[in-house]
Amino acid sequence: MRILLAEDDAVAGRTLTAILTAQGHEVTAVDNGVDAWALWQVSRHRVIVSDWLMPAMDGIELCRKIRSRPPGPYTYFMMQTIRTGLGNFLEAMKAGVDDFITKPIIPEELVARLEVAERILGLREELMTLEGLLAMWAAGFEPATSWSQRASRRCPDLQVAPCSSETYCILQPPQQQDT
Repeated sequence: MRILLAEDDAVAGRTLTAILTAQGHEVTAVDNGVDAWALWQVSRHRVIVSDWLMPAMDGIELCRKIRSRPPGPYTYFMMQTIRTGLGNFLEAMKAGVDDFITKPIIPEELVARLEVAERILGLREELMTLEGLLAMWAAGFEPATSWSQRASRRCPDLQVAPCSSETYCILQPPQQQDT
């Protein structure tokens, strides 16, 4: 996964980058929330691991800004912090944080939490695909999935065209069945 890491402590940032890179993740590290915000607007990383306490813009403000943007591909936001206690946890959750991990970071815990993030992002993508397919079906078009793409190869008169970068539409509305 592509991960945006926002951590103002240089040693912690290098350590986290090493842990994440060793797990096969592509990490882009910045040392403050302002740079993280600017980079996210351009690259839209799907996962952000952010420190809470940073100069210029803290992790809570960064998360709120990301959540205030128009809908698009979901960004999973993990907050890492030295702050503990129910009040801090609830403040982070209300700001839109998906996960909350306290420092010092245990590498195995971070890896496990990122596996959960990957599952959640996969489920969100699947849900968005299903919502798109349902909308196309409601509009009278049959969505092309892998099985219908194979069927279109068997039935060359079936017209299939790209609807977006990841989906295809059958251009003919479904035939009405005679009853």
